[in-house]
Amino acid sequence: MTLKFVRSVDKHGVPRKSTWHVIMSTQGRDATTSRGERGKLYIGVDDRGIELEVMTRPTGPFDEIVFHSMPTSDRHQED
Repeated sequence: MTLKFVRSVDKHGVPRKSTWHVIMSTQGRDATTSRGERGKLYIGVDDRGIELEVMTRPTGPFDEIVFHSMPTSDRHQED
């Protein structure tokens, strides 16, 4: 699988290595993006022990673009 990252994925300060770790070590589930596109949601613990939520969308049969990665603890603070 090839992963590409949009620049805005860095806004929560999650290292790309940590995002990659979550994607490679968890089973993503089908999700719909805020734009109504088909995507995948990954929730898992990264290499630092922090739980992350990561959203991707396919760009090809074996390629995904990562457009969201943040600690789940940030999500709870937004609610």
